[in-house]
Amino acid sequence: MMFLEWHPFLPAILASTCDIGDPKIWDLRENSWKMRYQQDDKRKCICSEVHWNPSNPWMLAAASKDSFPMKIWDTRHSQEVLFEFGTGKGVASFSWSPCGQIITTDVDGASDCWKLDKKWVYT
Repeated sequence: MMFLEWHPFLPAILASTCDIGDPKIWDLRENSWKMRYQQDDKRKCICSEVHWNPSNPWMLAAASKDSFPMKIWDTRHSQEVLFEFGTGKGVASFSWSPCGQIITTDVDGASDCWKLDKKWVYT
């Protein structure tokens, strides 16, 4: 495991990343993972961080320190990516705001704030 985060409302659920790169959702009541969000990129993407959205706890975001875009999924419905965005520099860290915006720090030290809409991402 590289990164873990508890679900904000479901105490037995957590999200993780690991050295094979794909984010997973775990159900500790059953001691197994329930969902794996496989990357569809030809190059291997290793997600370094995952976070649940505090204003919509079904949305999970993942970022990579490589030059891959950030991805956000609605974990209730499918493995389809809802949003994909980024600067192409790699994300060193990120955090959700209480109102659902994301702030990222690129590996080169630059910061960006992203506002998600139903189909658009604004910086």
